[in-house]
Amino acid sequence: RNTVEGSPAARNVVLNDTLDLEHFEVVSPKNLNIKKGVLTYPIGNVPYTDNYQKALTLTVKLKKEIPNGTKVCNAAELTS
Repeated sequence: RNTVEGSPAARNVVLNDTLDLEHFEVVSPKNLNIKKGVLTYPIGNVPYTDNYQKALTLTVKLKKEIPNGTKVCNAAELTS
């Protein structure tokens, strides 16, 4: 979030997300920019706000079974 009051918009914001493509296959959306396991998704300019939201729903499926109780985590990074 760009939460500094009066600050200019964060320009050219990009979401980068390293995906576990060894265990998962991306089902949708199909038109994503994924290279060497890294999803790059341009968000654009983000104005000052304390409540900016942008949704990207990524649907994946397992390539092979994993044991019950296995934790699967994902974290993304925003840069500007």
